[in-house]
Amino acid sequence: MKIKRIMPVSVALCIIISCSKKDSSGGDPTPPGPKIDSSKCLLTEVNYETLKNAPYYNDNFTITYDSLKRVIRKEAMYSFILYSYEPGKVTLRSYINKVADSNLASRAIYTLDNNGRITDHENFLYKPPTKSENDFWRQDKTLYEYNGDGYLTGLKTYAFGKTLSEETKLTYQNGNLTQRENIHYEYSIPPYAKLSADTINFTYDNTPWYPEASYLYEINDYRPFKTDKPNKNNVTGVQSKVYGYYGTNLNWYKSIQYVYSAKGPRLEKATMTATTTNGQSIITSISFGFKCD
Repeated sequence: MKIKRIMPVSVALCIIISCSKKDSSGGDPTPPGPKIDSSKCLLTEVNYETLKNAPYYNDNFTITYDSLKRVIRKEAMYSFILYSYEPGKVTLRSYINKVADSNLASRAIYTLDNNGRITDHENFLYKPPTKSENDFWRQDKTLYEYNGDGYLTGLKTYAFGKTLSEETKLTYQNGNLTQRENIHYEYSIPPYAKLSADTINFTYDNTPWYPEASYLYEINDYRPFKTDKPNKNNVTGVQSKVYGYYGTNLNWYKSIQYVYSAKGPRLEKATMTATTTNGQSIITSISFGFKCD
């Protein structure tokens, strides 16, 4: 089983995307909720090469859709995520090793506004074997903030639904996310002081955004799906400063550069060249598979 970086509250998994940069028009109105892909091709797999000396790894996974082309299942070697949809609500259930009630590891309930954007989500954590969905040991809540242009500008996570534990601030220029700051707080002992902050800066090219790029290292911010306005262009460089919240002797990404290989409107592969905080050099690629009608 591959080693992953463990992030507070959130699960290091992926984001719902469509595989075409353009949406077709016409037909029935799109119901509120995560964006429904209307192209002829759907992203069905994301593959990560095995990395030496990497700060963390992502497992390869496959994606299954329903008749409305909404994601209903993401499956990796040791983990499974099932999606269910209701008006104004999306629920994700994550399982370890196999899909079974006793293997439930987390349950996230996302509330959507009339524009289909996430307003908040509650995250329930379990310690398998799980007796029931009411058998959670922790319940956190995250609130979402947007600007007038539809971009996500802030996240606030409250540990056990009460005390601020993490805050994310997002800055945009020319239609692109240029900086993400993750602020960590002490949430178990008063006075709940700020502990540290991680800052990630992004630079871009001039090519139209590939939705598949949401799955690249350090770009997706570990949200399981994305409903806010996407970037205009593609990330070519990432500069990261991670502070002492995670420890002082850990290996993290310090810089990343991306080069894209596309076929038509779809991204087939992104090549990553990176350095880490302990001086390791990494060259690898992330590839994407599609099913086309």
